[in-house]
Amino acid sequence: MIETSWDDRVVEQAARDAIREGRTKLRRSRMTIGAYNGFSGEVRVEADWLIKVAIELELIPKPGHCSVCGSEKGRIDYHAEDYSRPLQVAPICQSCHTVLHRRMSSRGWAANWRQKVQDFGDGTKWFEFIPRS
Repeated sequence: MIETSWDDRVVEQAARDAIREGRTKLRRSRMTIGAYNGFSGEVRVEADWLIKVAIELELIPKPGHCSVCGSEKGRIDYHAEDYSRPLQVAPICQSCHTVLHRRMSSRGWAANWRQKVQDFGDGTKWFEFIPRS
């Protein structure tokens, strides 16, 4: 489970309220993405929208460093494992995010993910507890 410094349920409700009340100009993306962890692409797109609204409203901070490798360079987004809790997220750099999502697609990607877990894990971090392959 990903732990956050904010109450993800409270932040989710605040973001949904802001959308319903028109307090955000952000619109839901039209991008098409695949399913992940048993959640449809549509559910994942909605989660992305809620995250962006929460950042815009300063309910959660902009992601500043990768929670896997520690990088502060390049694009850093939030990652969710459980989209029924869309604001229970961890910051992750594009490189780690790609390897994480592709770990189930081939032995090579699975090996890359195992190596990241080995290199950056200490037995307590969220990413060490998700299936590796």
